[in-house]
Amino acid sequence: MRLAEAREAVRSCYPDPPIIAGYAEPSAVFLMDLETTVTAGSLVPAQLNATPRALAFIEQRDKARFLEALEASGSEKPIRVGCVSGRNAFTSRRWQHFEIYAKPPLPSDPACTLPARYQCDAE
Repeated sequence: MRLAEAREAVRSCYPDPPIIAGYAEPSAVFLMDLETTVTAGSLVPAQLNATPRALAFIEQRDKARFLEALEASGSEKPIRVGCVSGRNAFTSRRWQHFEIYAKPPLPSDPACTLPARYQCDAE
């Protein structure tokens, strides 16, 4: 699973349990961390404030709710650190796209940067 691969690549830099919004597949929890928070995009800003060294994986369909809640909260804006796309072969054939966010300040260690395959296309 690509979500787990991305998280594992920088786990030492982001040791708090990850946050997933807009995707409730149980295998993601088993592969990423049994303490993974599965939530709605609108709740991610509060969860990032509670676990500032977590990565938040926001499925594209939940991105608007995440951004609206972020704006309303007045919280410091998290930084998009990567993107992941793939298909869930067990439940659907449609492509799912995730953006990965982290709270600033980002770790300065170069090992804390996601590998190139998780870089986002320009917006």
